[in-house]
Amino acid sequence: MTAVKHSYLYGILLFALFSCSKSSNNTPAPVLGTASFDVNGQVFNLTGGYDTVSEEIIAKGLWPGTQDTALLQIVVANYNNPFTNINGLWTDTSSVLLVYGNLDRWGTKDETYLDNYMSKTYTTPPNPLVVDITSSDESTVKGTFSGTWYKGGGNGPDSITMTNGNFYLKVQ
Repeated sequence: MTAVKHSYLYGILLFALFSCSKSSNNTPAPVLGTASFDVNGQVFNLTGGYDTVSEEIIAKGLWPGTQDTALLQIVVANYNNPFTNINGLWTDTSSVLLVYGNLDRWGTKDETYLDNYMSKTYTTPPNPLVVDITSSDESTVKGTFSGTWYKGGGNGPDSITMTNGNFYLKVQ
């Protein structure tokens, strides 16, 4: 009986997570959402969401060309007015509209990269993390990002530069 109960609850959870909904602009909302970016010609395609509690973009997938896990986390910290209006340009050098994050790799290689705010590599970074949130509502968050991130651990290069970053995420 317990196995049936767990299967039933698991089925309800899957239905809730993957059922379609519409955002307020009549564009279909993503089931979970996607984030992608390039690093030295490698394209990362991840799946994730936007967590309103931690004000965080969280996306997970595979490190390109491997079976290793890639996890991207970008915190969007509006210290004046959390999540009421997150649209706009955010940088890791701001004191009000601040973003910061990390990119982790687990598997055959373990690597961690941090944006400049987290790594404290430069007083004034040459290529800061920039996130441009182009739209957000109660269902979705959409935008672009780029910047140089610095090694926080592991055997990877000293820095990586993310380009062509974009996301369209379901609000969780």
